[in-house]
Amino acid sequence: NQEWAQGAIDAGREVGLQMIAVEIERPRDASRALADLFPRIDALWLIPDPVVLPNAQAAQDLFNRAQAAKKPILTYSATFVDLGACFVISPDTPTIGRQAAHLVKDLELATLQPKGFQDPAGSEIVLNLRQARAHGVRVNEDALANVNRIIR
Repeated sequence: NQEWAQGAIDAGREVGLQMIAVEIERPRDASRALADLFPRIDALWLIPDPVVLPNAQAAQDLFNRAQAAKKPILTYSATFVDLGACFVISPDTPTIGRQAAHLVKDLELATLQPKGFQDPAGSEIVLNLRQARAHGVRVNEDALANVNRIIR
């Protein structure tokens, strides 16, 4: 995860964002890490990590703490919208399925050139405008055309 986190930090820097990565080794450390992190951040980017979210109660607790700290959460699954996620970018499963089918076809035809890891070809974007407004997030109205689902 360190290489992945560094990539996110570098990408954030390129667009003028300061990303802070916090390593959490045990579920019981998440609460303290969040308490230390919330005063230093404008928003929380929640990545898929079973150490941070080992169960549904841990997810509920995290979202409750974020609400209390008035911090919007950006996450990886629309499942979290009901808990209060502000913004979601998740894999678009049908598009990824087509990408996988093309990879298999290329393998069968021996036309696949080794490229290493490939990012998923598609994503779904969800914006929870209620949460964005509650957190004072400014929304670029011109960008809404790129959002797959808007919760008003």
